[in-house]
Amino acid sequence: MKHALHVVGRDSAKRIFPLVGLDDRGKIIVRKRWMRGEVMACMAKRPRVTVGMAAWGGSHDWARQWREPGHEVTLRAPQSVKPSGKTHKNALREAEASAEAVTRPSRRFVPIQEVEHQEVQALHRVRERLMGARTALVHARRGRWAESGIVVPQGVNAFRTVVLEKLEAAPAQLTSLRQELFSKLCDALGQWAAALAYDADTLAAMAPRHPAGHRLLTIPGIGPIPATALLAAVSEVGVVTHGRPFSAWVGWVPQPHSTGGQTRL
Repeated sequence: MKHALHVVGRDSAKRIFPLVGLDDRGKIIVRKRWMRGEVMACMAKRPRVTVGMAAWGGSHDWARQWREPGHEVTLRAPQSVKPSGKTHKNALREAEASAEAVTRPSRRFVPIQEVEHQEVQALHRVRERLMGARTALVHARRGRWAESGIVVPQGVNAFRTVVLEKLEAAPAQLTSLRQELFSKLCDALGQWAAALAYDADTLAAMAPRHPAGHRLLTIPGIGPIPATALLAAVSEVGVVTHGRPFSAWVGWVPQPHSTGGQTRL
């Protein structure tokens, strides 16, 4: 008697996607490799199955596509998929591990993010990159000015308040070329500051629109930036039972990685 396809495991890839299918007894009945454009065209014609994937880059977009034809999709944390793997790692074995991880209900799953949540997260990531670039620019300027005998205190805010008066107080220490270079650096810092101010205003406008964001803003110490970050990262708060695992999930407390009686955080 031939058993029907029950669970499909898929490995993350860019062009060629290996898929492994299990029947209701957990036996492998399908091993295939499909090109990117063939995956959904083939699976959309099949009856409803459970799809398991590791939560890597692009997994949420694929999960939304798999849900459209009616398939049930579960995303697993990569560390919970790894124990299901066998011997040396390759693409098909990773797909098989994802399929087997679905059949184990004790494993933790990752909520599928919607497009609006990922857009807010993308805005936060762009803002973080801009802040890193701004900090690097400030450090570079402090180093260049120190070589000219102009000492500027650390910190972006302190830098802004004293940079102009320092330059006006020591014009003799700067040649015309150095004045031109420092002027370009100041213009670049102004551009970074304008971009960061725009992102901050956008996040501040987003936070009160969502009911949960409006409630988060009433908590002392929570402003628009952390409120929108929480809304984007935690799309389904019901996946955690109480505050401790929630804090570990969002990175507010260290996660334990202990073995052999040795506690490591």
